Amino acid sequence: MKKTIKVLHVNTYDSGGGAANAAVRIVESVNLSNIHAELLVQSGKKNTIILSKSIFRKFRPYLDKLPLLIYPNRNNELFSSAIIKNNKLIQYINHSDFDIVHLHWINAGMISIEDICKIKKPIVWTLHDAWAYTGGCHLVPASCSLFKEEFGCRNCVKLSSSNVFNFDLAKFNYRRKLHSYHTKNDIYIVGVSNWITNVSRKSNLLSKYKHFTVGNPLDTKKYRIIKEKEKEKEKEKKILLFIAVGGSDDSNKGFDDVYYIANNYPHCIEIRVLGGALMEEEFIGNVNIKHVGYVDSQNKLINEYNSADCVIVPSRQESFGQVASESLSCGTPVVCYDSSGLKDIVIHKVNGYLAKAFDPDDLLLGVLQVLNDNIYSREACRASICNRFSYEKISENYREIYENVIRCNQPKLYKK
Repeated sequence: MKKTIKVLHVNTYDSGGGAANAAVRIVESVNLSNIHAELLVQSGKKNTIILSKSIFRKFRPYLDKLPLLIYPNRNNELFSSAIIKNNKLIQYINHSDFDIVHLHWINAGMISIEDICKIKKPIVWTLHDAWAYTGGCHLVPASCSLFKEEFGCRNCVKLSSSNVFNFDLAKFNYRRKLHSYHTKNDIYIVGVSNWITNVSRKSNLLSKYKHFTVGNPLDTKKYRIIKEKEKEKEKEKKILLFIAVGGSDDSNKGFDDVYYIANNYPHCIEIRVLGGALMEEEFIGNVNIKHVGYVDSQNKLINEYNSADCVIVPSRQESFGQVASESLSCGTPVVCYDSSGLKDIVIHKVNGYLAKAFDPDDLLLGVLQVLNDNIYSREACRASICNRFSYEKISENYREIYENVIRCNQPKLYKK
């Protein structure tokens, strides 16, 4: 009988964002495959491990942002330095009986860069964004290739790097990672899409490690077609759904293209916008755009997917694209740009439309085709996810990776 592999998953949160949702789903899925997986978080509400419940943990995210204060002209995109050490976490990991530590999104004061090399167990690291291979940014501008170079990140455009102290934070963080990773050889990288895996392989920091690609799993038994919603689709106005946690404030999510579609195809559509951040007055004033705000339950979200005729995901970059996979599992086709991780999910003119990157006119063309052409079967959309990203499928993929890691590190893991 095979030994049950014990895996400790580490993520800062267990809800409230794409990486948190993905980490929870990965833990749920791998537990189906003779894996004993637990999730450890800094802050959470579900059945997770929380090492410290002291008031200090609430300040860790803010303390971790302190280095950014010397850059008053930085943009509002996420940038993490991981300067706050977590000795309690490292001690817990190293004294536990887990075989593997599986890292996910570990920022906002969860762990320091230096802590990573102190972990004495093999690490599987799922990349939910670019942070692991950069000097601090989570989303690399298309024009930047510094993370691929020998000398690495420096003079980061996101920081507007000139400051009164003449200090280069991106360069400093990059050097810290270079040193930490140099002393830790048993790291195995998992990209959630072919795109981010290929980018990571080309990075100077992570190129030496073995890479795998495993998409984010989805509970397709929950995200399903609701037959009762079919009648609702026989309505005067077609519904186009757009979802972004940051709403119109997150430029990467492409709300400007949603607004473009609303202005250029104003008849017979209603664009429902789910997410935070109130729209500009001009957006709210558009009669075709309805700002729903946050959806506070999974069932309501599934109903939104089922009620929509098309889901639009005009993001510039997505490491994977869980909105797309959720929509398709509910039988609703997706229109997005032919870029980044979305290419692994949306199959052109099979379960949606891949528009030329980043051409809003072609995006509009895709929306028109999906809304007006009766070629997208709801069952085919759903099958495209069930066959590739179900819990059962992804569980098998991760089990193979864990077994590979165990084989490569057997003397260290099972020495007497």
